[in-house]
Amino acid sequence: MNRRGAPPASVFALGGVFATLPPGPPAFGASPAGIERELNRYLPFPATTPVLMAGLGGIWIEVLNDVRLMPADLTREAFVSEIMQLKSAALLRGTRGQREADVDAMSAVMLRIGALMRKYPAIAEIDINPLIVYPKGHGVLALDV
Repeated sequence: MNRRGAPPASVFALGGVFATLPPGPPAFGASPAGIERELNRYLPFPATTPVLMAGLGGIWIEVLNDVRLMPADLTREAFVSEIMQLKSAALLRGTRGQREADVDAMSAVMLRIGALMRKYPAIAEIDINPLIVYPKGHGVLALDV
């Protein structure tokens, strides 16, 4: 931990596990196809409660302006409800023969990010874009954190 109570820059938290990144450039591999989403910690004003932002990942978040801002202390059920209010929620429900996406896994990541934000208020920003959401039961994968 650093002096301000935040984890060091070489440490990230996802899925409730802290992992130290190895030295050197990160290694990237191919990812199976999934639905790109974006999750961010967003602080509109320093004195306010931390806020999570969720929306389509990649360029789509800017093109479609399809985002939800929500307090970081919501329950899993409330995160799912917020996610399913996105205009792009049809993609998560399964469209044109696609399987339903693992919204439960996405909301679990949101819960853990919310807990991390509350435990370490010195963290000013967390950005996961994209977070690949796989079919139900197959979880999520953060490609860029």
